[in-house]
Amino acid sequence: MAWPDAVAAIKARIEANWPNGGVDLRFENAGGTLDDVPEAFVYVEILAEGQVLSAFGGGRGNNEWLQYGAVMAHVFVPIGSGRAVADGYAEDLAAILRGRRFDPRVSCGAAGPLDAGGLADDGNYWRTTVRAEVDHRFFG
Repeated sequence: MAWPDAVAAIKARIEANWPNGGVDLRFENAGGTLDDVPEAFVYVEILAEGQVLSAFGGGRGNNEWLQYGAVMAHVFVPIGSGRAVADGYAEDLAAILRGRRFDPRVSCGAAGPLDAGGLADDGNYWRTTVRAEVDHRFFG
């Protein structure tokens, strides 16, 4: 399983389990524009951060590698919605990933708030970010 397959598995898990149907999930480079009237949404990034040799397996193509990375989910809610609303969406996303193995070679460990949140650059949204640790094992 290559990294693009791991990304697809992570994305599928998030989409299948997202409990907030009225809140859009937006993934990297998927297009779309912001609404004229601010609406809550979650921008999801799935990042590869590095890899290490996990086990020798008899030469090139047979060694096991551990690729590690993160899901970074940036929750945006309209100003005035309240921090609790943003934190609730953030926890919903973290719970989908936290401590889960959802493919034999893809798993997530710790997941939770990365920061206390703050005003988005455009002044229309409050933002908070969730980080989930990702492990992807593959042979190469």
